[in-house]
Amino acid sequence: MAIQNVQEKFIFTLGEAFAAENQLLRGYEQMLGQATDDRLRGGIQAHAEQTREQIGNLQQIFDAVGQQPQEQPNETASGMVADGQRCVAEAGNPEIRDCLIAEAGMKIEHFEMACYLGLVTGARLLGQTEAVGLLQYNLQQEEQMAQQLQELVPQLIERALSAEGMPMDQGTGQEASQTA
Repeated sequence: MAIQNVQEKFIFTLGEAFAAENQLLRGYEQMLGQATDDRLRGGIQAHAEQTREQIGNLQQIFDAVGQQPQEQPNETASGMVADGQRCVAEAGNPEIRDCLIAEAGMKIEHFEMACYLGLVTGARLLGQTEAVGLLQYNLQQEEQMAQQLQELVPQLIERALSAEGMPMDQGTGQEASQTA
């Protein structure tokens, strides 16, 4: 189907976001079962709930524009989930797996932020005020999760280094000198 106008482009992109959120929700649910760090597990669990809400918000937008929710294949989201699964499968221990899960989550959140920024712009220019509010809400949740993961990753890496027996200098995050 050729996309003929901005309204059709908006609906198409909305369908891509709808498909991505559904794919990423399944990915988060898999990550949740593999994460061992309590903070990481809590963040994933909370964001999975937010993602369910985001899917509902996208369904509301479809209703508001008189369309049935329809997923448009999203190869980027599929690839990100597959890449995350591959990396997690290669982790040699739980600490490294947690690092890889958090880093995969950061990649996903930044991808979703880009999707929502485009949708917010499209909705605003099309005069879809209800959609703008719902999309901005979804965007805000993605930004918050990205920030949480960004703050957590260094802590997880330090935990992994500690598990490897490499003490860290707490003030600088650098390996402590081991002089005798």
